[in-house]
Amino acid sequence: MKRNLTAKRGFSLVEVAMALAIAAFCLLTLMGLLSLGVHNYQQSGSRTTMVNLSTAVVQDLQAAPANSTANSLSPRFQFKVAFPGSGTASPTPQTAFVDANGVGMNGNGLGPTTVYRISVAFFPPAAGFNSATTARVIVSYPAQADPSTTVWPSNYTSMFETMVSLNRN
Repeated sequence: MKRNLTAKRGFSLVEVAMALAIAAFCLLTLMGLLSLGVHNYQQSGSRTTMVNLSTAVVQDLQAAPANSTANSLSPRFQFKVAFPGSGTASPTPQTAFVDANGVGMNGNGLGPTTVYRISVAFFPPAAGFNSATTARVIVSYPAQADPSTTVWPSNYTSMFETMVSLNRN
């Protein structure tokens, strides 16, 4: 059986152009998703750190000595922990500024390596009730966006909030 030598095999110019157009469209879509993935990867690191800091603050508040005559200070972050019968708890936040490793700044002020702002406030139970005190903890990033220590953070790129009940009765 002989082949016809005059028949040509291969792709036409239109087929090659269509294949290149489809490949270019797919590559452009992947490049757009790549930048979004890199951004999410960078943000996930700071989110993980904020969750870890929030956990450390809750553990710090739980480790504060229960003192019925005065407000206690938490051991690591030095938050004034208000418990029922130990003074008046205030919803005004206490603020601490920390670096990326959770190390507090001297005097709790903004420093050159400050990255995160931690705000904590205590909400006492209703008068006459013997129940837990609720603490609100907010970790926000970047700390420089909200330098005020007497108000809740409102100008931030990312934040993590948690509530915890501390029963010291």
